[in-house]
Formats: sequence, structure tokens, C-alpha cells
Amino acid sequence: MSRNGKSMPMYAQIREYLLDGIEGGTWSGEEKLPSENELAEKFGVSRITIKKALDGLVEEGIVYRIQGKGSFVSENGKPRLYASDRLQHRKSFVWLLMPRVNNLFTSSILRGVERTLDEAGCKLMFSSTDDSPEKEKELLAEASELGVSGVIVYPAVGEAYNEDILRMALSPFPVVIIDRYLRGVETNCVCTDNVQSSYEAVKYLLELGHRSIAFVSSPVEGTTSLEDRLTGYEKALSEHLIPVDRSLIVEPFDEEKMERLLKEQPRITAVFACNNDIGLRVIKAAERAGRNIPERLSVLFFDDFENSEWFRIPPSCVVQQPEAIGREAASMMLRLIDNPGTPRQRVSLPAKLVVRESTSAPPGTTKTTV
Repeated sequence: MSRNGKSMPMYAQIREYLLDGIEGGTWSGEEKLPSENELAEKFGVSRITIKKALDGLVEEGIVYRIQGKGSFVSENGKPRLYASDRLQHRKSFVWLLMPRVNNLFTSSILRGVERTLDEAGCKLMFSSTDDSPEKEKELLAEASELGVSGVIVYPAVGEAYNEDILRMALSPFPVVIIDRYLRGVETNCVCTDNVQSSYEAVKYLLELGHRSIAFVSSPVEGTTSLEDRLTGYEKALSEHLIPVDRSLIVEPFDEEKMERLLKEQPRITAVFACNNDIGLRVIKAAERAGRNIPERLSVLFFDDFENSEWFRIPPSCVVQQPEAIGREAASMMLRLIDNPGTPRQRVSLPAKLVVRESTSAPPGTTKTTV
């Protein structure tokens, strides 16, 4: 080696050995380097050490990899590509995994990611996980085989610690999580400030005069966005000196159960729902229970929907910034690709409370619809 190897970490010494060989003509452009096993045997180290040495050369564009074939010397710093290899130049492809794209929220996230990557000259690959942890796991396992530069993932519902996401998120490979985060683990993620947004929504209902407010949701445990919305609900009640009544927390949501609850509990004057699908189903259940909206029940929920102002009861809702979430996630991914050593960060974006006609003061008060 041409430099003082004794003062350098082993992976750095191996990097210098390979670099000297490339510069000296031992391996020329497009020529295959010794395999990781061969290098590990030669230097008496693990393959992890060899991989770390090669990763640095790949990052600099001096070496490129073809899955299943090995590592090769780049020509003029740019790898020669073959369509059959399903591998493109660094920063050319980012993979977005989402449960589905069937509403305004998810389609806006997709649009934000796509536009930001396109502006940077980066291509987007998209796959739906159908909200299946098993399918999500299979797709994540393919990430390295596809040769993508990074993965943006909107996790399947109910995942506190998907081991595959966690493993990737803690590795040098660029991963950005959207909509939720892995509690207690530092990962790159972009989401709504669900605690504060939920707090503001319930605070608004309390200021209208409501005191018995139900919280309805899909299963909360394991989905940090829903856990945080429940936290915001409880925080608002606590600050108004109202004890949290667990009988008013309905999860998982069931429309028939909601109808029975509204019939049996006339004291409930408002419902805060975790998303628009459940919120609209609460309105149906309320009407079957003889509760007119908003005269006898106020309903407020997370997420707007297309043309909601023309709905027969224009809903009050918490409006997130899905396109901004997508843009920020894509921008974070581009920064990670450019600089894999960037410290992990969590970005929380504010949401806006939009008041329409599904909320008003409770019966018996003099306040009018806000």
C-alpha cells in the first residue's frame, strides 16, 4: 500500500489497496475486482470489513456493483449499465412503498414525492403493500436486488417495530419513513404533528361546550400516528380537568357498536374520529341512532376528502399536508443519498383545523354553529 497502513483502520487500508490497484492499472475500467470472499481471505478479515471498504469506493463512483455478479471498476467514474442487470447509476431510482393509493391523502403524498424526485433528475419506482406486513417484508427484501438508491416507506397499519424496516433504517442504506415513526428508535421520518393536531381539534370541541367526547379509531396500539392522536385527545381533556373515560374510546371501530353506544349514551355530544373513512361511518351510525348532525352530535375527524365541501353535511376536519409530507420525504432521501452520514432526523409538519357544518355547540347551549 502506498500510505501508512498501520495508522489506518483495516477497512481503510483495504480501500487504499484497491484504489492503488485501480490507479496502477492492476484493474482497469469495467474489469471485475476480486470477490468479497477472496479479499476477506487475503486480508484475514470479515466480509463486513470488505463491504465497508467497497462501499466507500462505490459512493465515490470509482466502483459499481451488479447484483449476483460482483464489483467492477467504473469507466470515467460512471458504471456501464445493462438493462438486464436492473441496476442504474447512483441516485437514478428511489422506491416508494405505500399501503395503497385510494384517497386524497395518499395520492397527494405520491405526487409530492414524484415531483421532488423528478426535479432532482431522480426516477420513482412505486409499489403497493396492500397494508400487508408480509408483502411489505417481501418487497423490502428485494430493495438491494433491484439496485435502488433508497426506499421511502409508508408502513402497513399496526407496525410498531417491523424488523425489516428497523434493520434497514439503522443501516447505512437510505431509508425514510413517512406518516409514522418507530417509537424509541432514531430513524429518518416525516409525519404530521399528530399530538398537537389532535389536541387542537379536541380543544375546539371543548371550547364549544362539549364535555363527553368519544374517540373512535382503527386499532391504535402499534401505529404511532394513532397513538399520538389518542395522546392529543387525552391531553386536551386533562387540561380542561375532564377525566378520560375509557368507555368513550372506541377501538377498533365498529359501526354497529357505535350505533348502540350513541343510543345508550345520550350524554355523548361529540365524536373525534382518527380518519375520514371512520368519521363518515360515524355520521351514518349517528343518523341510524336518531342523532342529527350537528344538532344532536358533533363529528370531527382527521383528513379531508375530495369535494368534501359539497358533501350533504360538509365536515369539520383536521387537514394534513400530504403533498408537503411527500416533498419533505423525497428531499430527505436526496440528502441521504448525497451524504449517507447525515444525522437521522424526524420532521413533524403542522396540520390545520377546518371548521364546517358537522360541528356545533351541544344541545341546550346558546352557542351557534361555528
